[in-house]
Amino acid sequence: MLSFLHWRALPDSLKRVIGDVDGMGTDLAVFLFIADLLVLRDGGCLVLVLPLANAHEAANGSAVIQGSKGSL
Repeated sequence: MLSFLHWRALPDSLKRVIGDVDGMGTDLAVFLFIADLLVLRDGGCLVLVLPLANAHEAANGSAVIQGSKGSL
């Protein structure tokens, strides 16, 4: 379960937004708890991570897909 992990080291980019990881005021612990609930309810959860350089593209309707099916 993601919300029960103990973070040893977080990247600086995440440390800067730890209290607002989704741009809507959700802190990291709450965000991961909600992801856990979705996995338990639906059997999976998609978490999309956009690089800062491409964040403006998301507003235009495009997204960057990283990883593959079945990877965490």
